[in-house]
Amino acid sequence: MGMDLLGKKGRFGLTWSGWTEILDLAHIYGWEPKGTVKSDIYDQNQKWSGTYFSNNWQLVTKEDAFNIANALRKALKDLKDKKIKTKEDKKTKSLSNWQRKGNIKVINDFIKFCESGSFEIS
Repeated sequence: MGMDLLGKKGRFGLTWSGWTEILDLAHIYGWEPKGTVKSDIYDQNQKWSGTYFSNNWQLVTKEDAFNIANALRKALKDLKDKKIKTKEDKKTKSLSNWQRKGNIKVINDFIKFCESGSFEIS
């Protein structure tokens, strides 16, 4: 299962693990999740948890998307500067995973996607 993200300027796709890892990286670098907004197609009588980890057409707000982009920009700086400590902590493990070839481009592309504003998770 993958995550299809639909924004004003197009679509962005990530694998399930890619989605969880990119949000984890953003969180490590200061993103504080605001929670998603339930879609109009979601049962309005049912309570919404604000989850980012389902495909229910929930909305990531513009503010939240910008905050994700800002946090990932900080991570990108460390990745490009190769500021990876030898100590095995959560930040180091996450950075090491993203340093593989091609992953920096994914982060860059996702930052641009988030900067375009709110998006739905489908």
